[in-house]
Amino acid sequence: RVLPSSAREAWLADHELDLLTSLEGDVAVIGPQVAAEFAHTLYLGVPAREAARRLRALNLESSALAPLGENRPARVLAACAVWQKVLQDDRNGPLVAACQDALWRLRNLVVGHEVPDFMTADVDGNEIRLSDFRGKVVVVAFFSFSRAEDRAWAAELRSLSQHLEGAPFALLGVNQDSQVALFRRQWEANDLRFECAFEGGSEGRVASAWHLTTPPRCLVIDRDGRLRHVDLQPTALDESIRNLVREPSQSSGSAFQPSPQPPR
Repeated sequence: RVLPSSAREAWLADHELDLLTSLEGDVAVIGPQVAAEFAHTLYLGVPAREAARRLRALNLESSALAPLGENRPARVLAACAVWQKVLQDDRNGPLVAACQDALWRLRNLVVGHEVPDFMTADVDGNEIRLSDFRGKVVVVAFFSFSRAEDRAWAAELRSLSQHLEGAPFALLGVNQDSQVALFRRQWEANDLRFECAFEGGSEGRVASAWHLTTPPRCLVIDRDGRLRHVDLQPTALDESIRNLVREPSQSSGSAFQPSPQPPR
């Protein structure tokens, strides 16, 4: 009711209102094009000095048009145009790095395309490369024990790794806690046994390699290193992995045949 005619009103900056969050939740209802137009109107209504709020509006405009992993060319081009316009208007402004990161994601993290490799390390300094898991279905899952909602997510990941033991599957956690002691304590308390990178914060090596300013919950990568899904809920995630491990790998030409379930 208030957009777009009221987008420049000062009261829209009220933190308790948080219109951008409300708009983000309504994308599925009002449609991506309308949501993107409203987000762009908010971007134009925010003073240039408020770079963080302007960036939030741009991220919403872009993600409404092409969420992470989008592979439809027309939608990807529309989202790219959002960031290219900002770069064109202000090549030395505070949003340049964010624009470049967004363009990289739109062009390189695409469902059906091979995912760029990265190198990181676990909490003990042991090296981990994504390419080491080629030939397996890989779930790269981001979480932090300092975020309350991620503690339940960590429990889901533990269950997932246990249920798929023995399959050509690897779960690679990417922990973004800044405190080593918190990570070690919660890791043991939650009895987690899958491989995990320790990033030491939100701007670690995986986030930097993939230009992620806001991490997704998870990315699903097939046995040939191609991105297949982004941000699936636990039930859909489990089903998608079971389907992918049955697919023949282009490199090996073989499909995984699960053992029959024992009779109940």
